Amino acid sequence: MSRNLWQNHAFCLLPLGVRLTYLGLLVFADDMGNVAFEPAAVRGMLFATDEVVTVERLGGWLATLGRSEFARVYNADQRMFAHLPGAVLAKTPRRVLCPLAPGQKAPKPYAPVVVELSPNLKGTFETFVAFVASKNAGGRVTDSRRLALTAAIADIASNYGEAATILGMREAIGHGAATDKYVRAVAKSAAAEAPPMLTALDGGKPDVRDMSLASLRATRGAHRR
Repeated sequence: MSRNLWQNHAFCLLPLGVRLTYLGLLVFADDMGNVAFEPAAVRGMLFATDEVVTVERLGGWLATLGRSEFARVYNADQRMFAHLPGAVLAKTPRRVLCPLAPGQKAPKPYAPVVVELSPNLKGTFETFVAFVASKNAGGRVTDSRRLALTAAIADIASNYGEAATILGMREAIGHGAATDKYVRAVAKSAAAEAPPMLTALDGGKPDVRDMSLASLRATRGAHRR
């Protein structure tokens, strides 16, 4: 909802009850900007505990709103709906609760992007996810959170290498930091400070794979001497 609505002359001329109803309908509109527009249904959504707002009174408010520029009323499935042009429409509609308004195109089915991690990352990643879950109140990680973590770790690996990313996840667990931001910070630092050792780690040397960032730095210093 735009702040300019409160300076909109046409909106300000609407009766107070009509304006309140419109604002309430904006909250309940689906991702296409559509909402049920029948008095009984709207009363149940917005004024269920308000005895003053009867179905008859609300019907009058809806009729006034339907004649304004703020709602485009349409019938579908023998019911009345309205499209609210002022609703903030989702770029990728997922919550489509009403029949489409005339002229609207059906949204493409939502398909989350699934990122696959390499075998080198998977073992440490599962340990990291289990650690993140242990920090949550419910002791679990939701599917959406897991997808987000997977995408973040894949992005870190693409920027700083798998070795630095594994090191970042190990450091995050060791320091009690259950965020991918911490993993990224460590991976970035490791990639900048000890690239030769990380190259060895990418080659799969077990003595390097189990190192911490501090021991990696120490080893780098020993190599320099």
